[in-house]
Amino acid sequence: MLFRRDRVYILDFYTLADGRIANLLQFGLIPGKFLLADPSTRAVKTEQKSKESSETTHLIKRAEDCVAHLKKIKGLKVKTLKGLNDPKNFLGIAKQHKASVLTINPELKHTLPNVPVVLLNELYDSLKPSYLPGSEIMVKVLKKGKTADEGIGYLDGGVKVVIDNGAQYVGKDVSVVVMGSLDTSVGRLIFAQPKYTEVR
Repeated sequence: MLFRRDRVYILDFYTLADGRIANLLQFGLIPGKFLLADPSTRAVKTEQKSKESSETTHLIKRAEDCVAHLKKIKGLKVKTLKGLNDPKNFLGIAKQHKASVLTINPELKHTLPNVPVVLLNELYDSLKPSYLPGSEIMVKVLKKGKTADEGIGYLDGGVKVVIDNGAQYVGKDVSVVVMGSLDTSVGRLIFAQPKYTEVR
């Protein structure tokens, strides 16, 4: 049984930076002890590299926020380990603690032999609502898409929504009608169009 109360789980840096794991664990559905990569160690290394991208700095901040969130969840046993910032250490640490790995990185499933690896994206996908053609949803249009009239928005859980004729709504919440969806290697993609056409 994977989700036992005495189970130990490893959370890697990118899973912490993703942030959704904190929302999942706060419900108490996965009991056990959690060993976390230490974002502060990664932050020190980043400061030493003057050419490090701002994107990496942003990921570190998100991971730190996630760790802080996890530490505040009542009854959740968490411990940060500096060694978990290097995936090469995962196998040894997992064997030492008889731990399973919870991750968004599918590569770890292939690089950690004889270690139980749970891909959180598969778990998230199984819990996502089905957006059938004709369904109406509210979404905030954040930016323009690849074509001049497309708008791009995101639903909870990072589901990307491509809105035909949605570029004019950038920065606004808009009601859209789902036209179809597509499951890709990076998650579900929804195609939609505004429910109402803005008259100019």
